[in-house]
Amino acid sequence: MNCKHSAFSFFVLLMIIFQTTQSMQYMQPMQSMNFEYKDVLHLEDIGDAENKIKDTSSVIDNSKATFVTFCDNSRGNSGDKSGDKFGERELDFVFLLHMNQALVPYGEVADDLCYYKIISTLRAHPRLNFTLHISGTLISDLLWFGNRTLSLIINGVREGQFEILGSTYSQSVMYSCEDYDNRISVELHKKQLNETFGVLPTGFWNAERCWNQSRLLPVIADAGYTYTFIEDKILSRAPDYSGIEHCVRKTSYGGKEIYVFNDDRESIKYDSTDDDGYIDRIALRANSNTKYGTLSQRIDYAISTLYSFYNSDSLDEACVVYAQDCEAWGLWQEEGGSNGADSDDVDNVAARLDAFLTRLEETPWLKLTKPCEFIKEMNSRSYQYRRLNTIPDGGASWMDVNAKKAGYADWIGWQSSGVLSEYRVSFSNARDKLNNAENAILYAKNAGKNTSAAEKILEIAKVQYVSCMFEFGCWGCLFKWYHQSKCCGIAVEACLKSLDMPTSKNARMNDLDSDGCMEYILEDKDIFAVFSAHGGRLIALFNIVNGTSYLYNDAPSTYTSKCPDYSSLPLCTCSESITGAD
Repeated sequence: MNCKHSAFSFFVLLMIIFQTTQSMQYMQPMQSMNFEYKDVLHLEDIGDAENKIKDTSSVIDNSKATFVTFCDNSRGNSGDKSGDKFGERELDFVFLLHMNQALVPYGEVADDLCYYKIISTLRAHPRLNFTLHISGTLISDLLWFGNRTLSLIINGVREGQFEILGSTYSQSVMYSCEDYDNRISVELHKKQLNETFGVLPTGFWNAERCWNQSRLLPVIADAGYTYTFIEDKILSRAPDYSGIEHCVRKTSYGGKEIYVFNDDRESIKYDSTDDDGYIDRIALRANSNTKYGTLSQRIDYAISTLYSFYNSDSLDEACVVYAQDCEAWGLWQEEGGSNGADSDDVDNVAARLDAFLTRLEETPWLKLTKPCEFIKEMNSRSYQYRRLNTIPDGGASWMDVNAKKAGYADWIGWQSSGVLSEYRVSFSNARDKLNNAENAILYAKNAGKNTSAAEKILEIAKVQYVSCMFEFGCWGCLFKWYHQSKCCGIAVEACLKSLDMPTSKNARMNDLDSDGCMEYILEDKDIFAVFSAHGGRLIALFNIVNGTSYLYNDAPSTYTSKCPDYSSLPLCTCSESITGAD
């Protein structure tokens, strides 16, 4: 059968199908969006969906959401403290949890074994404030698999209990990435937080707290963020470092200024050979492990350590930050003891967290604060912040330790050694395509064309690009899926076709994802469809008139099979019927 004739026949079938389903918006795991609970119900119509629905604590409906200002509510641990002996001064303490998974089905596992239980535990202490970061890829996971944890977070934000931090979309390390990549990654994550939680965050979670003053600060500040976190050992090396460790400082570059919080390394376990941090020993050690004493003794030690900071804070200027992976409170234990944790059940870990939070509530000289709230309070006192004119380059302690073990001077030496070069080539290929599409949109807009559909499709391409940069630059992350960033070329081609729509049906071939293998493209004035050469599998389907993506997901499917391999499937040729492929 003639391939061209077959292609047009298949197009007729496609148009019939999608004209009858045009009103149905297929939820894309790679796209952030406003959503209502009914969207998730539609997608969870398999397996144990009914049980998941019953577990959901509340309904998400962002149609009622307004932009949240995190600092509207000033909340102490125990209400009015003016009558007790500690009423005049409190130690400000930030309890910060960071949640992150790649855009793979494991996000659902992590939610079941950690996130839902731990966030529920935080919500059970409504008088305490917490600071949360959740990556764009994990949000996309949970939008797809179930929204019960997102519901908890949204309610916590609305009630003033949680402050949400922005970051790079998939926790790519900014130090290791090009400026263009950093900018679109930060912008896309902030947009997703806005759409999902109804917030405009002012705090920035700096992935792995690595730093380069001239490159990172402008990106962070230009995105509207006013503060970030840098590890203590990097800050302490600044030439003009002074004052107590836990005071908040200011730094600037090129006329842009941000606040800098001290990320307290001593509170966390940052190396497998190191003693546990004074808080992490509560999380990581099972109740039966008495290396650091009983649970009560471990909590006592954490409180006494915080009290020593309180005693040294005579000017009431300290803000102690505990910033740890949320996975340290359950997932690592459930994984059989990964990352130095004891093998344990998340229920036991959550019980330890609950006991610790209860003690914090009962501590009159301690205030769990949100970082933006602390800055607001200090500004109201006309506090004179210490300035760091130059903060030296540096990486996270745990990455430095591992890099040195492998023979490098430090993490910076590792990431500069060429070990990441092959992935950077793929990123460069994809980046060129994105830049080309951006320029085409600008040209079309200047010519008076409507570019709204093209802009929507280009955003999909960008989300896919940054999703495939998951934890790029992080020690030991050498994932093959980084090469899949080039797959954004498929959406880029759809974007370009939206600007220059075909006047008739057309079938052609092109290597859109730069993998050395041609894809089959079927297009007309409305639809842009792409099929794989091996097996004739439908890869992408776009409406190029309104920018709707009916089907598009080139993210890896599992951790163990990071790139799909279709080479064993039959190779279509131009003389074959695409509709005949399995």
